[in-house]
Amino acid sequence: MAYNTNKSSAKPTRQLAHINHDVRLHQQDAPNLVRKHPQANRLDSSQQQLHSIELKYLQQINNFAILNKDEDLRRLRVQAILLEDDNTTLEEQLVLSETTNAETAAEKESLVAELEEHLGTIQAQENQIRRHEREYAQLTVSS
Repeated sequence: MAYNTNKSSAKPTRQLAHINHDVRLHQQDAPNLVRKHPQANRLDSSQQQLHSIELKYLQQINNFAILNKDEDLRRLRVQAILLEDDNTTLEEQLVLSETTNAETAAEKESLVAELEEHLGTIQAQENQIRRHEREYAQLTVSS
């Protein structure tokens, strides 16, 4: 302990020196107070571990969300490819159907023309039969 003497009495100075010394000791020990209390250390360590676990949990949730988005994107790409394939198939079927329809229309026109020709022949033959019937009727009446 340091003794300071002053004109009044030595005792108050001695007490002040003692208080100053104690304050200096406490100031030096202040940063180390946490280290001196094991419960405080455990609390900080537990909080740090909890914080670390929470961060890892949030990262896992984020990773899971990203994985789900990637999977959704992959599904959409596959679906788009399948739809493009279906579209190509349908376009090919349409072209084939249009070709078949054109051939069928041409065949129909040909059959209609042939039918009209046959109807013309039938009508001519009916007219000839009627003429022959009249001629026969006239022959049988005259004889």
